[in-house]
This record gives sequence, C-alpha cells and structure tokens, in this order.
Amino acid sequence: MVLGSSVGIGRIAAHLGASRTLNDLRQMEVGAFDPATAQRFAELLLKSRGLEVDDETKYAILSQVETYVPIFVQIMVDALSKEVRNRNVKPDPGLVRWCYEERVHGPEFRTYFEDYYERLNRYYTPNEARAAKRILRDLSMSERGVNRFALYDAVMHELGPVGEPEQFDLLLAALENDFYVTVGNMEERVTFHNKWLRDWWRRYHGLGS
Repeated sequence: MVLGSSVGIGRIAAHLGASRTLNDLRQMEVGAFDPATAQRFAELLLKSRGLEVDDETKYAILSQVETYVPIFVQIMVDALSKEVRNRNVKPDPGLVRWCYEERVHGPEFRTYFEDYYERLNRYYTPNEARAAKRILRDLSMSERGVNRFALYDAVMHELGPVGEPEQFDLLLAALENDFYVTVGNMEERVTFHNKWLRDWWRRYHGLGS
C-alpha cells in the first residue's frame, strides 16, 4: 500500500488520533527535481507550447523557480507562454521576471496555493494555527530568514498567557515536517522551505490574518 500526501503524514495521523499506525509505515519524502531533471522538464514544457528560448531565458526560468518543484516549473512556463502569446513578443529574462512577479503571484494562480494557508486551520489547533501564521508572516518578510530565538519571542507575544515554551519547538518541528520551513544550524536561522511560497505568503498574508 502506498499513501501520498503534500502534508506531513504525522500531522494528519495526529489529527485523526492514529499516530500509532505510523509504526507500520516507512516514510519517504519526495523532494524537488535536481537541476538537470528540472532543465529537461522545462525544455519539454517549452517545446510542448511551441516556445523557443535561449539559454539565458531558460536559466532565468529556473532561477525564478529556485526550488524545482514540478508544479512551480509548470506554472512558470504556462505564465510565460500566455504572456508571449498576448504580447506577440519573444521570451527573454525580463519577461520571465515580470511573469513571476505579476502573473505567477497574481490572482490567476492564487488559489493554487491558498490551501497552504487554509490547512493550518484544518490540521492545527486554533492556538497552533495562530502561532504558525505569525511565524510564517515574519519569515515571509526576510530572504535570509529569522533567528530562532526572535521567532520564539514573537510567538510567545502572539499567544500571550496561553503560550508555553515547549509548544514552540513542537510547532516549529511540525511546520518543518509539513514543508513550510527549513530550520538551519547556522545562527539557528529559520527560513521558508522555498522562495516561491515565501513570495506568495508575503503578498497575500504578509500583513496578518
């Protein structure tokens, strides 16, 4: 039996009161494409849309995506092909950057990623969801991430009297397991798991909830 999910299965099992069943499962993370696979994938997508691009433009596409999750590459190429058709121009790095900023993160594709926000309310307790949104809001405003201890102070301030120190570590571990954040060793900095989601979160949820 194979079970698949875009949310860490541990959080789902806990929500269903079935954590003990994980002892019978072997968890395997399916990560992003490696650079060579991502480039080949992008080339095939571009070819399927009849787009001829030079190496510089191809590099710009992958640079904007940064973390080579297949759907990110697909949306980037789709947005570029639509803009090329609408403007009747040749694709170039400048158009790629514009598509990323204005089309990819515009209203057309917003709903593709709104579940990243909504699932916090589904699988986390109300206090956990509120604290998680504060963490992600703060992280979305910084490309370098935020010091772990600064995040802790922000979360405790957000939760007020109901906040407990051990909740923070458990919550951060849950967000990392659910592919929202990456917890680094250097300077104990925490960052968004990928640039794409960070930019999306800053645009639509960066001012609070």
